[in-house]
Amino acid sequence: MNTSLDNQTDSIVETRFQDKIAIVTGAGSGIGQAIVIRLVAEGAFVLGIDLNEAGLKQTTLLTSRPERVSIAVASVTDEQQITEKVNEYVTRQGRLDVLINMAGIMCATIATDTTLEQFRSVIDTNLVGTFLMCRVCLPHLLITKGNIVNAASTAGLHGHPYMVAYAASKGAIIALTKSL
Repeated sequence: MNTSLDNQTDSIVETRFQDKIAIVTGAGSGIGQAIVIRLVAEGAFVLGIDLNEAGLKQTTLLTSRPERVSIAVASVTDEQQITEKVNEYVTRQGRLDVLINMAGIMCATIATDTTLEQFRSVIDTNLVGTFLMCRVCLPHLLITKGNIVNAASTAGLHGHPYMVAYAASKGAIIALTKSL
């Protein structure tokens, strides 16, 4: 049974991002892709950032309004790339309302089997990438009183023996988010 209250709630949910300007990292697959699809369905304009160009193109095609999606093939660990892509998008759109940091990688090994290269790669993508995106976007978000969503994990709260780098990065993201 569909009640009047259900219709009102559906209407509010379906338009809560109407004409909002958002940036989503990790937009080429998984949760990041799903977030882009949902934001567009609720009326947002979205810049999707990912290293996976084919994934970004697929994300765009999966949305209800592809014309509301812009894509940027970039690494969240590359400060110059991120600064250029974000500033170009914000200049074009006129403002920024939402940043959602979903880009992340995982290395499923115990500490003794995790190489320094693997550890640094996870920390760079998950933590440093989140920091860089926040640092670049925060001045724009302060103007609009916008929002930041940073993806963390229960592994960041409790640790996990087969995810030492991932858990460390997610725990640091929790602290970073609380410190912004």
